[in-house]
Amino acid sequence: MQKLLDEYAAIIAGAGNPSDKFWMLEERLLNDVRHAGVYVERRHSTMVETLFRLLVEKNLGGFSDGLRHWILPC
Repeated sequence: MQKLLDEYAAIIAGAGNPSDKFWMLEERLLNDVRHAGVYVERRHSTMVETLFRLLVEKNLGGFSDGLRHWILPC
């Protein structure tokens, strides 16, 4: 999350027309919110799907070794 915030701050602080930066940031936010590491619906019925989305995005760092081994037995 910190990496995303730093990237957003760079967009805002960068050179250019303020309205262009605003629209660039809005587009970026709309794309980023679709990633499981940014927003996750916490429902039991979608837990496995969410874990696999996190796996695909390589975003399992905060999970226990047991859970990571359950998802990736290798």
